[in-house]
Amino acid sequence: MGMFDCIICEFPLPNTDKELQEEEFQTKSFECLLETYVITKDRKLILKEKNEDKIIPYHGDIIFYTSTGNHEDKTYQWHEYLAHFTHGKLEYIKKVKKQ
Repeated sequence: MGMFDCIICEFPLPNTDKELQEEEFQTKSFECLLETYVITKDRKLILKEKNEDKIIPYHGDIIFYTSTGNHEDKTYQWHEYLAHFTHGKLEYIKKVKKQ
């Protein structure tokens, strides 16, 4: 599986329930150093650091994902989202459809 970074999404995800909203997601859109990023309610991207949080002026797309349930009882689901940032501000989040 390899290294990744984590995303916590405080901004409302489209068409989702509270439990999924509270999940910690994974991403390979950054350096993959096991760091934690937060997409805030006010549309900013924050890097969580030990001493202080750092605002990231990100420009581009971030793909993040998680899974819920399990295969044994056939409740497994894959959840994948794309967040689009323009000069540090979140423009939108959309669900990525399975192919």
